[in-house]
Amino acid sequence: MTQERLAERMEVDARTVREWERGTCAPRTFERAIQLGEVLDVSLEELGLSSSAMTAGRRSHRMAEDVPSPMTTQLIDDLVWETRTVLTPKPPERLPPMLDGAALLESDDRDRCWVDGMLGVPEQVGPQMFDDLQALTRSHAELSHVMAPRRLLPAVRCHLAGLRKLLRDAQLAASERRLKSITGEAATLVGWLSYRLGNLDDAHLHYSLASRLARESGDGPLGAYVLVQKSYIYSSAERGGDGGSPATALALLDEAQAAAGSQALLFLCAWISARQAEEHAAAGDARASHQDLSRAERTLGAARTPGGGAFSPWDEARLAGFRGSCALLLGWPRQAVIALEGALVGTSASLLSPRSAVLTDCAAAYARQQELEKACALLTESLTIAGQAGLRPYVQRILGVRQRLHSARRAPR
Repeated sequence: MTQERLAERMEVDARTVREWERGTCAPRTFERAIQLGEVLDVSLEELGLSSSAMTAGRRSHRMAEDVPSPMTTQLIDDLVWETRTVLTPKPPERLPPMLDGAALLESDDRDRCWVDGMLGVPEQVGPQMFDDLQALTRSHAELSHVMAPRRLLPAVRCHLAGLRKLLRDAQLAASERRLKSITGEAATLVGWLSYRLGNLDDAHLHYSLASRLARESGDGPLGAYVLVQKSYIYSSAERGGDGGSPATALALLDEAQAAAGSQALLFLCAWISARQAEEHAAAGDARASHQDLSRAERTLGAARTPGGGAFSPWDEARLAGFRGSCALLLGWPRQAVIALEGALVGTSASLLSPRSAVLTDCAAAYARQQELEKACALLTESLTIAGQAGLRPYVQRILGVRQRLHSARRAPR
């Protein structure tokens, strides 16, 4: 990529790019550094963006409003580039022997797209093939909780391309509805991974495809699943109560509840109720939020076996995270801290998005209680996870909380 092209993509001038290449300065913000890594498709470590390099960059390009505050700024700025916890995602213990997701992820682009080629001319389309395709789709969904979206997305896109080709080219007859459901699940996952990388256009595109496939296959639970994922795009809760459209998110969630039907997984029903609780809390409706949480708790309590696939991390700790989020949105930081500290204990460090979200909410709750150093430590851990995984919406939320920390630190006592 030329300097001019990189400058255009980063919306800076070519001189700034040359200074980055020479090492005389660095991107001035954490979010900017992540954007540079995404454009070049390299990690922050490969870019050489150590804490000292970022500090030098900030000294060269000091922004008037970014006045460092004694402890909070130092902790965030000095520790954000140091990984305190090594996250080592583990794939599921068993994948279908002919559709090994781990091998798919480690291969190069041409090898990784063997699924597309294989499915273009299937010699036999039978129940075992559909079982394998569904197993791979759901193992990808499990991996999405513990693997950085940028690493997983190429494999899931390739899998989706193969499924769509099979839909177009194969003689499916009675199996068409099942394949459409499997393809819809894969399209939803591509949408979710795209959303986590901040690519809303791709997210919308794939959610629309998944919704169409859900309708054509008559798969109500799949349609509900897509609507819940789509609700995050409009969520005020995702933005810490700032912005978004709770009314739009709630409309999507109400539609999801109606679409799920009586045959839906209990984990899906619990998730819908928990998300409704968040959006009602964001809208200031404490009573409705409490009712939603109570319904989610009853539904989750009725589940007799652990969730799988997309619902593999759904347990009491996950629901505690929603409970803490609701308390925070309603302006009850003490109750939020109690719930969120419990959620942290039960949320594995390998669960990237849930862990980062709970850490950020907990930091915001402590900040509202003026426990700024505690808030800063939690926020730094969250920023490390979200930054390394490239979780753009989460990073934006963290930066918003950090700005409030700066303001609280500068405020007279």
